[in-house]
Amino acid sequence: MKKFFKSIVVGASLVIPGVCSATTSIILGVYEDMLAVFSNLFRFSKLKKYFVICLGLMIGLILGVSVIKILYDKIPFISNMVFFGVIISLFPYRIKQKRHINKIYILLFLLLAFH
Repeated sequence: MKKFFKSIVVGASLVIPGVCSATTSIILGVYEDMLAVFSNLFRFSKLKKYFVICLGLMIGLILGVSVIKILYDKIPFISNMVFFGVIISLFPYRIKQKRHINKIYILLFLLLAFH
């Protein structure tokens, strides 16, 4: 039952801009199960074993899309700024991860972000 709820969270993180669903699944401890689901996607005999996780992913995906659609309909500017803030907050981590970042990438990102 815990894996079901964790897979709902991972499914919802699939649609949130700037949030990596792989990182979410690692944090929640279901990364290996997600790998097994996607590696056995067309083997229906093995997919029965992971039915609960697949169902949770689909429910999370539908809920995530619904919530984001409601947020964009009701408060579009605030929604954009929240997602933009999440993406910007990841920059220091990415800069530490890659020793050299081309300044053209930062310029292109800023141009596209404020388009």
